[in-house]
Amino acid sequence: MSVGGRGSRQRLTVYGATEAEAERKLTDERLRAERGAPPDAARQTVAQYLHWWLHTDLAGQVARGDIAAGTWRYYEGRARLYITPEVGEVPLRKLAPQHVAHLLAAPRLAHLGQRSRFQVYATLRAALSRAERLDLVDRNPADRVEPPKVRRERVRALTEAEARAILDAVSGHRLESLVRVGLSTGLRPGEIGGLDWNDVDLESGTLHVRWTLTRGHEAVDAQPYGRQGSRRGRKPVKTEGSAAPVPLTSTLVDVLRRHRVAQAEERLASQRWREPPWPLVWAGPEGGPIVPSELSEWVGDVCEAAGVRRMTAHELLRHGAATLLVAQGVEMRVISEILRHTSASTTSDIYAHVDREVAREAVGRLDGMLGGH
Repeated sequence: MSVGGRGSRQRLTVYGATEAEAERKLTDERLRAERGAPPDAARQTVAQYLHWWLHTDLAGQVARGDIAAGTWRYYEGRARLYITPEVGEVPLRKLAPQHVAHLLAAPRLAHLGQRSRFQVYATLRAALSRAERLDLVDRNPADRVEPPKVRRERVRALTEAEARAILDAVSGHRLESLVRVGLSTGLRPGEIGGLDWNDVDLESGTLHVRWTLTRGHEAVDAQPYGRQGSRRGRKPVKTEGSAAPVPLTSTLVDVLRRHRVAQAEERLASQRWREPPWPLVWAGPEGGPIVPSELSEWVGDVCEAAGVRRMTAHELLRHGAATLLVAQGVEMRVISEILRHTSASTTSDIYAHVDREVAREAVGRLDGMLGGH
């Protein structure tokens, strides 16, 4: 029988002392499926519950816009590749902490790093939290298992010398303005791809980040872009904080004015220019949005040309902007506003070690000035 959304199918098995009892139970399950309710907890396995959770519950949230399609893909992949093969046959109500521990220790996960193992754990925990709220399980067994420890990778600071070398390397390039604005504002690669001229006010010296480049069915105005030809479009940024106005200095305003003129000339001169559905601030050589993976590849090449370590677009532009601001002594609260983080604590968690390193260097300079040894 057909169960769940997205055209997926799942076989339901019921048992009864008589054929009539089995038919009644099967009818009950069909009605539950038609209502979008999970199968009866007394009879379903972990695999059956995960199928409902993904293809009915979460799929409905994606359709309503409550969660991103990328979040659904994240959960679906970890459930399909790791959770279902290991504990899928266990009855949901009998799933115990030892089953969760078995999953995390399974050879199937041996090749994964700690972060990936934690993501498997987090997926199961999220699914079981939903089951607990629906009274399908009495307690969430994943809550009683210590999750894999994930060590946060420390962000490496971008030095002023590295920033100058990179700006020298892109001088005169068609995307010079992208690097200059990115290093000053900390825009994310997806935000760079989704930014349009309607959200840039050169008179007041501000830009608003309202869109981010994305792929999948949640994308607005999606078309094939990039070397791989994957469909890309835009979606609104997640939070009001992300859409807060970003200040532009007079220097950046001048840079963007010159870039806009150069872009118009490039459009007229090109025979391959493909007009995108929105007026892109930064476009690829044929007019489409710049796909984040290809932007990172280009940024890496720029870094090598500048004689500095190879970085991704996120590392150079977002982390680079933040660490340069820290080096200038800007308060974490202000940096948080520039980066549009949800809270200053998020900014501090990521960049506090850079702040400490700057403070240590300042103390060292003071010590040298005072004649310390």
